[in-house]
Amino acid sequence: MHENDEVDLGGGITRGRQLIKIWSRNQSTVALNSAESEFNATAKAAAEGLGMVAMAKDFGESCLVQLHVDASAALGIIQRKGLGKFRHLHTGSLWLQEQHLRNTIAFNKIKGSVNPSYIFTKYLSRECIEKYCELIGATITEGRAAQAAQLHTLQRRLRQLKAGMKDQVRK
Repeated sequence: MHENDEVDLGGGITRGRQLIKIWSRNQSTVALNSAESEFNATAKAAAEGLGMVAMAKDFGESCLVQLHVDASAALGIIQRKGLGKFRHLHTGSLWLQEQHLRNTIAFNKIKGSVNPSYIFTKYLSRECIEKYCELIGATITEGRAAQAAQLHTLQRRLRQLKAGMKDQVRK
């Protein structure tokens, strides 16, 4: 990646100070402007959060999605009714406006300077990375987890078993 190539989507889910899930990926759709891109990223984060709420409900827990967004344009789209000036958003994306109206998701404005999702989307100094890790309750450790080698071996063995099963089916 070049210095100007930044990842479009990144975020994390915490429960209190416990980090549960993180993601970082490029957007699968082409955005025609930054507001559209920010809105798409916010929709992805909202979907991830609602997925975690559904899983928590399966475990007998209840929780609320509080989405912290530094994109004023995305929050503006969410807080209005309809597409407004935007003509390139899919109408299916308007479910975020509905979630806002129903208070299913709390959308909160966060300053970019304290947005820990930058750790997943921007090139940062080690000091900034450490600051954001502290905000989400993550720590940086050197080396590889002891179980990583065991997991790699198990995954390789599983692939071998699956390949063997396919060979048996063909015969």
